[in-house]
Amino acid sequence: MIQSIRYIIPGTVHNIKNGNSFASIQAAINDADPGDELHVDSGIYKENIVIDKQLILRGIGIGSSKPVINAGWENNAVTIFTDGIILDGFVVTRASVKSML
Repeated sequence: MIQSIRYIIPGTVHNIKNGNSFASIQAAINDADPGDELHVDSGIYKENIVIDKQLILRGIGIGSSKPVINAGWENNAVTIFTDGIILDGFVVTRASVKSML
């Protein structure tokens, strides 16, 4: 008898430690515990992420395509409030000019 089936949804963010998957990077960050590792599948993520705990975020590209964090010209694409963050394998676009000054 099968008790459970776990599957990975493409274009999502996966918490490697607890196996949870999310549609947005920020939702995965909010759910994560300090020290967790998040793998972000290729795709365009239209969000402004805030990292306030020690995490490893790895962009997992498919072919030559990396995950893209698109801030939509509204704010910072990524705001980091703590030390010990590893952010690797992403393309960041459309961050506000004001936020880069």
